Amino acid sequence: MPLSRLRFIIQVICFVLLVYAGLLGVRRITVGEREPSFPTLSCEYGRPIAKCFLYDLQYLLTNDASRHYRRLAEPVLFFVGLGLLLGRMWCGWVCPLGFVQDLATRARVALGRRPVRLEPRVRTGLYWTAWGLLATTLFLALAIGWPSSKLYAYRNALMRPYCQLCPSKQLSPLLTGNVGGFLHLDRFDHATMLMSLLGIGVFLIFVVGIFPIRRFWCRICAMGLLMRAVRLNRWSLISLRKDTRRCTRCGNCARVCPVDIQAVYLERERADVCPSDCQLCLKCAEACPEDGVLSGRLLKWAFFTSSFGYGSKDRHRC
Repeated sequence: MPLSRLRFIIQVICFVLLVYAGLLGVRRITVGEREPSFPTLSCEYGRPIAKCFLYDLQYLLTNDASRHYRRLAEPVLFFVGLGLLLGRMWCGWVCPLGFVQDLATRARVALGRRPVRLEPRVRTGLYWTAWGLLATTLFLALAIGWPSSKLYAYRNALMRPYCQLCPSKQLSPLLTGNVGGFLHLDRFDHATMLMSLLGIGVFLIFVVGIFPIRRFWCRICAMGLLMRAVRLNRWSLISLRKDTRRCTRCGNCARVCPVDIQAVYLERERADVCPSDCQLCLKCAEACPEDGVLSGRLLKWAFFTSSFGYGSKDRHRC
């Protein structure tokens, strides 16, 4: 089975489980009596069976000041532990929002449109935009948790600020049939109205961006940014390896990468070619036309390797 087909099947399964299983009565995933925080955008505005780490993080920043944030240790450990198992495969193979973006890419390819390739300065700008969004929303979550803060008065309006801006807040009600929650404008007060308008605006940017730009939101996503910051790919069980001696510099790996990573193509010495922003989708290995030059590995076991002819066939499908 082609790797791209296997990945698509796994994405469909994860999407159905994370978005719809809760609606069918499936209980939330627990470890003992604990609900682990997963490194994927499993939105609480639906009925997910797995808890999103960003949701947990904001909730505890807002509500755990009296305990000096001691309860943060548990979700952070779950986040890091699960991240170390798969690295950023959570983004490339599991995340529901990532799957929606890939569906948009499939629609664009079916229409015969080529992707918009972002200039390096634009990618850098999106990276710092992601940091600005994450830092601002976490600061708000932290500030409203202290009664002495001036922002405490806006506690109800600003609780979980990142979740209010994340496209999943709009997408989850739409996908699960909650039409009233889709593009809902909360008119309770000026602050809630402002956050609703900002959330709707971000969602419209998401919709417009995901068709011409591959994995557009992944370039801004706070979850991916946190995984990138702690370098989960460097320590995870999954890795991407390259036989640099036999690379023919065809450029297929750079062309098919959904987030425009150049490191796999440019590397000429090190075997490890899995930078922190790589989502381990392994499209580069699938597109590589040389036998065994690129491989996805679980520890030292190569579970997928590039092969002659197979890779060159789909090098333009991006």
